[in-house]
Order: sequence, then C-alpha cells, then structure tokens
Amino acid sequence: RQHVETHRREYSSIMGNQLSISIDNHDENVFRKDGQPIFIDVVPPMEEWRFAVPWLNLYQLSVNVEVLCSEDLANEVERGYLDYYKQKSIPERDKNFAKALVMLLNIAHHMLITRKREIAEKYRERVGDVIGSL
Repeated sequence: RQHVETHRREYSSIMGNQLSISIDNHDENVFRKDGQPIFIDVVPPMEEWRFAVPWLNLYQLSVNVEVLCSEDLANEVERGYLDYYKQKSIPERDKNFAKALVMLLNIAHHMLITRKREIAEKYRERVGDVIGSL
C-alpha cells in the first residue's frame, strides 16, 4: 500500500501509448510447442485489466516460471523480452511492484479458482520478500 501511495501520481499519469494490451498469460494459459509460446484465453477476465504497463505481460509469465521452475529460467524470459523490445532494463521498483502484483493474483487464483493450494503456497512463500523490497 505504501508503494502505491508514494507513486500514485506517477502511476496515474500513465496513459495512451505508454500502455500495452494485457495478455492473460499465467501458467495455465501459455504452452510451449516447437520452441514457441502458444497463448490461449488471452483476454483478461476484467475490463480494467485489458490495458497495463508493458512489462506487466512480462512478469505475468516470468514470475510463473520463477516460482514453478527456476529463477535462471525466469531471467531468460526477461532477457528475451528486453531483447525483443530493445530495452536495457526495467526499473527495479517497477519490476518488483509488478512481481508482487502477479504473485498476489496467483495466490488468489490458485486458492479460489483452481483449488491448487500447494501452488498458491509457492507464491505465498516468495511474495513477502518482494513486497518488502518495495
């Protein structure tokens, strides 16, 4: 909450071409075939979620890879994203805010929708450190 309050004006000013179409690319909506990602069910369930900062799509996927596979693989996902979009980096503050948001959404998703409590627990174990870094 403190992070949002501190940066409210900055985040509220993000508009237009600073936004990107969001993809509902969590761990149950992205598959890999022949080395390429295949996205299913790409429209986020809430209209308010359909546009976001561009790096949110990155962290929706890389956080899942980090929590369910490894940090090394998640770093590869991030490097691929940065290379593709010709970016050097994403500010650490924005990165950690996006990661915390994605982790919290995944906890709720797996507790309430999929009922995969063991997966929700993996996100819960990590989210405190990320929130603490904000």
